[in-house]
Formats: sequence, C-alpha cells, structure tokens
Amino acid sequence: MSLTDLLPPGLSIADALQFFYQAVGDTFAVNLAAGAASTWIAYDICLTFAEEVELVWKAKWSLPKVMYFAVRYYGLAASLLYFLVNSSPSPPFTICRHWPWYEAFGATTAVAVLFGEGMFVLRLWASYERNKKVLVLIAFCFLAELTSSITVGTIEARTISVMPRPPSFPRALPGCYTLAKVPLRNTLGAWIVNCSVATVFFILMLYRFFTSESFRLELSNVKGNPLAKWFELRHFSPLLYLLLRDGIVYFAMIFFVNALNMALSIRMEGRALEGMGIAWTIAVASVASSRLLLNLRGFIGGDRDARSGSLKTTIRFENPTSASAGSRRTAEDWIEMKEERMAGVEVLEENYDHGEV
Repeated sequence: MSLTDLLPPGLSIADALQFFYQAVGDTFAVNLAAGAASTWIAYDICLTFAEEVELVWKAKWSLPKVMYFAVRYYGLAASLLYFLVNSSPSPPFTICRHWPWYEAFGATTAVAVLFGEGMFVLRLWASYERNKKVLVLIAFCFLAELTSSITVGTIEARTISVMPRPPSFPRALPGCYTLAKVPLRNTLGAWIVNCSVATVFFILMLYRFFTSESFRLELSNVKGNPLAKWFELRHFSPLLYLLLRDGIVYFAMIFFVNALNMALSIRMEGRALEGMGIAWTIAVASVASSRLLLNLRGFIGGDRDARSGSLKTTIRFENPTSASAGSRRTAEDWIEMKEERMAGVEVLEENYDHGEV
C-alpha cells in the first residue's frame, strides 16, 4: 500500500501535503499538551507527598481515601498512558484496537467525573450537613453529567474505526491509526452539560456561604467599604474562607477546561487539535480534586488546641447600651457566632476521625 492509496478520493497531492503538514503540527501540539499535563500531575504529587503521607496514608480507609488515590495515581497513570500511546510511532495494535473505548471511559470519564467530581460532590453535600433535599439535587446533577459523558463516549467509540498502521505510514504522525469524523453534535452536548453542572455546584457553594450565620453577623453592620471585611474572611472565619477559596479555585479550573474542550470541539472540528483538552481534563481533575481533600484535612488535622485558642482570641465583648443600635455586635452575637464556628469545626473533626472527609 502506497501513501497515495490512503488519500481520500478527489484530494490532490498538493492538498494532501498541506493536510499532512497540518496534521503533523496538530499532533505535535496535542502530544506536547499531554506531556505538560502529565508533568504537572507528577510535580504536584512531589510537592504534596509528605503532606499526603501524613493526612491520607495514615488515615483509616474510607470512600474519600479510595477516591483520592484513584484520582491522584490512576489520574497520573491515565495521563502518562495517553501521552505514551499518542506519541509512539508504532503503538501495539492490541492497544489501539481498544483505544477509543479507553479514551471515552478509562481516562476522562473515570478520572474527571467519577472520581474527581465525586470528591467535590461529597464535600458539597457535607457542607449542607447532609440535607436530603440538597442530596437529591446534587445526585441529579452528578448523574446527568455522568450519563452524558457515558452516552457521548459510547457514540464516539462506536464511530471511530481503528486500523493497523500501514508499513509506509509516516513516523511524523505517531499514535493509533484511526478513521472517523465524529459530528459536532455528538461532543458538544456533553461539554455543555459539564459546564452547566459545574455552575450549579458553584451556585450551591456560594449560597451556603452567604447564608451562613458567621458571614451575616460579620457583614450585617459594616461601615465604610464592605470589601474590607470581605478580605478579612480568613481571619474571622478561617474554615469558611478555606471552603470558599478551594471551591472557587476548583470551579474555575473545571469550568475553564470544560469550556476549552467545548471551544476546541467547535473551532477545531475534524482536526487532531480537537483532542488537545483531554489531557488537561485529566490533569485538572487530578490536581484540583486531590487538593480539596488535602487542604481540608490539613486544616482539621493540625494543632486543634492551638487553633481553638486562636479562635477564642477573636471574641470581643462590648457594652450594648453604649453602642448605637444596630451599629455594633452584642456579646450574645459574638458568642453565637463563636459557637457556630466551633460547632462547624467539631463536625468536620468528627467526620475526619471517621474518615468521611
């Protein structure tokens, strides 16, 4: 078989050369992105390994611990495998034959949705004190995201045909030799659902924060610029600050990578660049989800006595009769807010001791 036999009917040699150079450049960019994503995961593991051993390895086995190891190390393995196969000039055909199914279910769906999003869902539900109504909404959104990913993955895997690499096939185009043109409507829907679900989870997180007693008591009678108190959140309620900060970072990273994949599906339809976001989807899910657990356990598993002492120093008692009505907090307000803070920390500590966070 010669290279001319591989050309589609009606395609000239000049057009084929232009198409070939474009494919080489696209493939190189995709593999470069995959290598960078794998490096990022490995680097983050090295940065947090000592903390991970102390907070995760030594903890009792639980569902969050299993999901952490899955999203952390299976995510690294999936990213490396994605990079190695797609950059290999002669990948084994036994691997390529099942490669579309692995890309659909073994990589992005497993790491990003099942493990990564699952960890965030557990944390979000715990912040609502395991409210059953919230559980129904969260479960519906999570299952909708999982169902859309599985459906689109199945359609794509059945559409792609894998063929043995011809002996004369250029080594400048590594990876498996596939023939397919997946319609845009098959991929765009999944990314829209993913972005929508991430937005719903973000709104739930913000609602929980803004309706908390600590936040309302602190900002109810602020004089001057309210942003000044906003930036003091880490001091008057470090737990709320941690949950809000990590939630915002997680949402921003997940939403950005989903939007990137959606944009690539629209702008690069039919080109190899369309798959450039897959490796970053795996990497973002691995890093962002694992950081959620590490940061929370690091806060809970620190020096609890020292933390309690630092919280006690924030209590101020003022004479209600000497303050203008509604302009200052009473001692009862401060005690109520203090009790809520400590109750929230104690709940997290209890869950931490039972391996539930």
